[in-house]
Amino acid sequence: MVKLRYQVRVVFISAVHGMDLEHQFGLRRGIALEGIHHPFDELLDGVKKLLNPDGRFCLILPSKEGMDFLSRAQQKGLFCNYLVRIKTKADKEEKRLIMQFGFQFGLLTEEEIVIQEEDGNFTNEYIELTRNYYIQLKQTQSVSPQS
Repeated sequence: MVKLRYQVRVVFISAVHGMDLEHQFGLRRGIALEGIHHPFDELLDGVKKLLNPDGRFCLILPSKEGMDFLSRAQQKGLFCNYLVRIKTKADKEEKRLIMQFGFQFGLLTEEEIVIQEEDGNFTNEYIELTRNYYIQLKQTQSVSPQS
C-alpha cells in the first residue's frame, strides 16, 4: 500500500507539472514507479535520528506492509514491543497492525481487536477504543463491560 502511494505521488507530480520523468530526471519509468529507495527505510532512518533512547514510535499499517515494516525495523535496530492485530470480524484475517517500536529489545505483547460482531454491529471493545473520535459513537450509550 505504501508503495502504491509512492507510485501515485510520482505520477501525480508528473501530471501536475507536465514533467516527463524519463527526460526530466533521467529515470526509466519502471524505476520511478517502483521507487529508488523504499519509503519504510526513509521513515525508519528518520525515526532513529529523532527518537529518544527510551522513546516509543507507533504506527498503523495494513497487515502485509506491517510485516515488512517489522522486519525492516528490526534490521535497523528498532524493536516492536507491542502489536495489536485488527480484524473486521472474528472469522476474518487481520486487516491492520498497530505497532509500537523502541530501541530496547524485549518481550513482545500482542493483542487482537475485532471491529464488528457477526450481525454487523460494532464490538464493545471497538466502541470504547474509538468513542472519542466518532460523533455517532459519542452518542452511543455507555457500553457495559464484556462478560
